[in-house]
Amino acid sequence: MSFKNLNKMDVSEQNRAEWSSPYLNGGVSVLHVAPAGQHNEPYFAALLKKTRKNRRQLESQMFTPAFIKKNRNNDRELYAAHVIKGWDGIINDDGDEVPFSVEACKEFLAELPPWIFDAARDYCTTPENFIDEPVEVEETAGN
Repeated sequence: MSFKNLNKMDVSEQNRAEWSSPYLNGGVSVLHVAPAGQHNEPYFAALLKKTRKNRRQLESQMFTPAFIKKNRNNDRELYAAHVIKGWDGIINDDGDEVPFSVEACKEFLAELPPWIFDAARDYCTTPENFIDEPVEVEETAGN
């Protein structure tokens, strides 16, 4: 018996997707992203390293607004380094299109309002967004 057919549902750091928001330059800007999670080993290793530094606060469950902000800012750095792999249509204050680089991405994410960054984070942490062949899920009567 074999279940290798399930391999098509696996996600790795090699998978890519495009994320866009109407709030990024009117929706014409696109971020080319990799999954954020254990599927992306470099991202996950860097995340665990940063998490170890915050272990005491995590264990005491001292989730303050400052802690949440610090966590989001840590993610901004990790996303620039390991999740966002490129972009199209990102413009600066002068209206010029900015070529992608990790440093430019760090600057971009630092200025991105938290709620927009959180929307990108939500997208990148959803493995289904990175599956090559999405599964059609049928609704079952009575559920």
